[in-house]
Amino acid sequence: MDRVGGISSMDSNIGKIRESLDSVEIYSSSFVDALRHNLRLFYVASIDWLKSLEQNDKVYALKNVLISKSQDILDALRSHEVYAKILDRVDNLKYFMYKEVSKQAIYFGCGGLLTGVIVGVAVGYGYRTSPAGSNSFHNGSANNYLMRGIVASNCKRGIDGITLMVLKTPQVLNPDDVIIQVRAVGIDMIDTEIAKGLLHSIRRAHGLRKIGEPFILGRECSGVVVDVGSQVQTLEINDRVWAYLPLWSGKGVMSEYVAVPEKFVALKPNNISFEGAATMPYAFITFWQECIEKYQINPNDIKNRRILIHLGLSSKNDGVGLLATQLLKSWGARVTISTEEMTEDDSSSEVAQMTFLHSLKTFGAESHLIIPVDHHQLSNLAQRLFDIVINTDSSKITPPLSYFCKSPNDKVIETFPTEINNYAPGIGALLLSLLFPLNRILEQTEKSVDPPNAKLNECKRLVESRLIVPVVAKSFLPSQYDQAFRHVARTSESAIAHATVGKSVLVFKSTFK
Repeated sequence: MDRVGGISSMDSNIGKIRESLDSVEIYSSSFVDALRHNLRLFYVASIDWLKSLEQNDKVYALKNVLISKSQDILDALRSHEVYAKILDRVDNLKYFMYKEVSKQAIYFGCGGLLTGVIVGVAVGYGYRTSPAGSNSFHNGSANNYLMRGIVASNCKRGIDGITLMVLKTPQVLNPDDVIIQVRAVGIDMIDTEIAKGLLHSIRRAHGLRKIGEPFILGRECSGVVVDVGSQVQTLEINDRVWAYLPLWSGKGVMSEYVAVPEKFVALKPNNISFEGAATMPYAFITFWQECIEKYQINPNDIKNRRILIHLGLSSKNDGVGLLATQLLKSWGARVTISTEEMTEDDSSSEVAQMTFLHSLKTFGAESHLIIPVDHHQLSNLAQRLFDIVINTDSSKITPPLSYFCKSPNDKVIETFPTEINNYAPGIGALLLSLLFPLNRILEQTEKSVDPPNAKLNECKRLVESRLIVPVVAKSFLPSQYDQAFRHVARTSESAIAHATVGKSVLVFKSTFK
């Protein structure tokens, strides 16, 4: 009996010890998490402070004064005995290091220093990557992390006002919110215009309040669902999705995490990468709204009809032309692509032109039409050959393509986004926004037609059927945001861009599927 009682007492003591160890483990884990968070905040604040110092003219002037004074002090020391005493001290230190300190102590010290550097780098890397690698949003811990986001901080400065900022991760605030861990974001000419203030103009014309700066850029993305609202029915955590946001919404997706209403999110195609998926949502929805819903292009009646698509495969537009070319060709149409005449006389333009002609055959276009730079010549050169003419050029000045319509009464289909086509600048837009708030009209329109995620599901079907494919022109990392936007702006303003196929993307996380 005594032995049995002793054993039971020992078991209870062991249980208490285990509970104590578990409590110590929980406390240490929470302490380490809090320490990581505070160190990350300190790191971010230090980087911002150092950047502000680098850009401060007073600090730069103080640096020059200190250099000058230091040189004067050194000159003064050289002219007195103090300089000789300092040299003696240095010689004595060298003698001590070489003669008095053993090699074993030196090796041990260097090894400890190297170990400390490696551990510090590893811990710092862990702090930097822990938000992006965490899928614990559904446990309510999203607010404990920070994320990177590309924002427009000053629209008056245009592209120069774009910067990479550290922001708070989004949370589920509405029952239909979907939190997405962004893998890739599409970027095109419209994004550069938004950075120059286009968003403010569109929202003002729609009767919506102005969005404060800075605001996150980006309109289409792909990624993985990490949290959902209570009323989300079509999506689950870990779903691979693509999403888009209307330009007038005032929200952006160019960040590591984004909260998007369910109606703007759908499962991405299984047979394309995240990068490819990030180039398609906005372009497809724009094409579907403008060509299918607005102009009533019927896939069953388009076979053998001649269609002209201006900048059909070009990277200058927002990707609509590339999708329109593939889709209309798959429906049996005879597609012709038009581009403006190149004025650059160099090897790069010739290579771009040859690549473009090869792409025409790849995507099934029947022919290539070159439009002269002098648009006044079109009235004499153009022939009315085409049943449908589609303009995908997002520039402010485009060729008068109506000369190519078979009937003089036919209209050219403009696929530039509806919210921009309807924009009337000036005082008239302000009065219209006061009398007829377009945001209510937009909300009613969204309710009356298929929701955006239904269009994304249709696009998914077409991609998985291999009727349309995405084309990524160039990929950039978030740290290369300035290079990415300048590349898009430069190619959009050049005629060589007409012969560049595909769309650029920003990749927030490496993708393998």
